[in-house]
Amino acid sequence: MALSLGNRLEDKVMNEREQAYKEYYIYNVENTSLTAGTGAAFTDTTIRTDTDADFELIKRTHVANDGRILAQFKDDAYGRNYQNAALDLRTISGGRVSDITVGAVNGDAGGFLPFVLPRPIMLKGGTTYTSSLSDFSGVANSIRLALHGAKIRSGQAPWNQPWRARPAFDYTTGRSTIAANGTATFNVAINIDSHFLIHKITAVNTGPALVTVKDQAVDRQWMNVACHIDNFGGNAHFPNILPAPRFIYKGSVINITVQDLSAASNVVQITFHGEKLFL
Repeated sequence: MALSLGNRLEDKVMNEREQAYKEYYIYNVENTSLTAGTGAAFTDTTIRTDTDADFELIKRTHVANDGRILAQFKDDAYGRNYQNAALDLRTISGGRVSDITVGAVNGDAGGFLPFVLPRPIMLKGGTTYTSSLSDFSGVANSIRLALHGAKIRSGQAPWNQPWRARPAFDYTTGRSTIAANGTATFNVAINIDSHFLIHKITAVNTGPALVTVKDQAVDRQWMNVACHIDNFGGNAHFPNILPAPRFIYKGSVINITVQDLSAASNVVQITFHGEKLFL
């Protein structure tokens, strides 16, 4: 009897997993100022996960004035700490690297090198996750932290079909100049001949900027708040390899908003690398 009950519970768990899929998403800690210090005083920043889905945290990246920051993380829903003590952020969060080509003249496409967690962390929807951060550089600091992962959606993945053909394809915003402190909006139209499944993201930018992305067909944002472009796109050597794909319906539009932070003209191009899905 006990064995039968155990089998039924295992079957239930397997069925629930088969009826769900993962969709790439980013939770961002917005620009957070840290007082110059020695790593003793911590500033808490809290992210509230959306109520529409649980979130699987898989990678971390950050952009900071100085990388000498201590960090510790806590899942508030369970009161669960993820370190026994604060750690140097540079050992648990990745970031941008310049083009690896020695002597490159135009090194405006930085590589994306995240820290990949040994095992994903599941955060319940509608709960909070706290990052405690402390500067130990001795000078005033600031940080933007990005938590990359996937929302767990119910149902079957829309790309889980026997497609007639799946050729590689790229959609891009094109190379555009954004005015100093300006904002530009790009609408990337997906061809009507096929759906599009995104696997990687690259970006060219001559200065810092914030990015927001939305899938118009399903009215879904890709992130909770604007994401620093260096936490979003990589280069050909080190692209942002999505831990879960994004499916875009044929005839839909990817809406991208870019806000310059450089106070100078900023050349930006964002490209989505994936495959066309032909029925």
